[in-house]
Amino acid sequence: MTTPLLSVRNVVQEFTARGRGGVKGGVVHALSDVSFDLQAGETLGIVGETGSGKSTLARSILQAPRPKSGEVYFQGQDLMRRRSRDLTEARRQLQMVFQDPFASLNPRWRVSEIVAEPLVGYRVGNRDARVRELLDLVGLNPDTFASRRPHELSGGQCQRVAIARAIALDPALVVCDEAVSSLDVLIQAQVLNLFEQLRRELGLSYLFISHDLALVKQVSDRVAVMHLGQLCEIGPAEGLYRAPMHPYTVALLASIPKLDPGARGKKPVTLEGEPPSPISPPSGCRFRTRCPFAQDRCATEAPVLRELAPGHSVACHFPMPGE
Repeated sequence: MTTPLLSVRNVVQEFTARGRGGVKGGVVHALSDVSFDLQAGETLGIVGETGSGKSTLARSILQAPRPKSGEVYFQGQDLMRRRSRDLTEARRQLQMVFQDPFASLNPRWRVSEIVAEPLVGYRVGNRDARVRELLDLVGLNPDTFASRRPHELSGGQCQRVAIARAIALDPALVVCDEAVSSLDVLIQAQVLNLFEQLRRELGLSYLFISHDLALVKQVSDRVAVMHLGQLCEIGPAEGLYRAPMHPYTVALLASIPKLDPGARGKKPVTLEGEPPSPISPPSGCRFRTRCPFAQDRCATEAPVLRELAPGHSVACHFPMPGE
């Protein structure tokens, strides 16, 4: 079996929340014992509600900040044990595209300067030619766009500039943190097509984070579902969407709008109440307070990911039957 490009093992990330205005502080359990692998050339989608830990997972992989414990192996190196200089070199192969295309670009810099920034940082020569090549690669005419500033660009054009910057150093993995969520539907489709084109041409791998489940299915080879800082289900995209096994995944997929409002299907799983606080998560299964199938065992024993179908693992004591 081939060695994964990225291997995350038992990662824990916590933050201290200070109390304000009579609200008690505490420790935010942002990530708890998260483990998964990503193969070279693969796109792994990460989905979940707001506050489930998706973006924290992305930043923990990049060691910004470092997780409290666990292991993050990238290209065979444990990033958790890398010193600053070694970590800087590893990040050359590990880049990120952020959610807000305007906020992620320096408004005072021209496009050519923005795209050249990583080339300058890593002392890459022949920068002018490389910048022109990158702008061409992402569908921007360098003669037209190289001298512009971000306020002279549309949201889609800004995100193309951000993508050009991310691939400037020929990375192996690009982390996309809600990279198309702020774009309109037509521009989303264009940017997604660009991501797929770059994956084919450059051999990229993606960690694609989004709250849009329909979009994640479109771009991902496999999908991981996060809930309150934990992975509750991971498997091939087609199989997971066709036959989800975790009640939380079933409820998420039921929330996707249907094209035919008159079509009849399975009765959606209804989630009662509000998501628990990550400062004081429930004992046992963290989903049990909203799960319609919870039993006594769920309150005392935390479920672990177990493979119930080829490549399809679920963390649930009483999983759905699937197919």
